[in-house]
Amino acid sequence: MLAAMHAHGVDRLVVLSSPAVADAADRPGLFYRSARVLLRVVMPGVVNDHREQARLIEASGLAWTIVRGPLLFTDGTRTRRYHAGPIGRDSRSRISRADLADFMLATATGGGFMRMKPLVSQ
Repeated sequence: MLAAMHAHGVDRLVVLSSPAVADAADRPGLFYRSARVLLRVVMPGVVNDHREQARLIEASGLAWTIVRGPLLFTDGTRTRRYHAGPIGRDSRSRISRADLADFMLATATGGGFMRMKPLVSQ
C-alpha cells in the first residue's frame, strides 16, 4: 500500500491501530500499562503486526496519522464527544464505532494530528 501511495502521489494516510503501539508522548496510568502487558501475552502476533505497521508507516515519508483505538468498541451513536491525544489519565477504555469513524474521517480530510499517534476514547 505504501509503495502504491508513493507511485500515485497520494500523501495522506490514516490507519487504525491499537494501544499496544507506543508513542513517546504517552503517560499511561495503571490501566493502560496493564492492558499493554495483557495484549502482548494474549495476542503477541497482533501486537507485533501493529508495531511493525507503525514502524513502516513512520518511515514512509507520508503525511500519516496512526489512530489508536481503545480496548472496547461500542455500537453507540455518533456524539462527537471524545478525547484524542497521547495515552494519559484522560484516556478511557471505550468509544463508539461511530465516534471513531467520525474522528478518522475528520482527521483524513482536515489534516489534523499529522505524524501523530492519538488514542481516541470517550
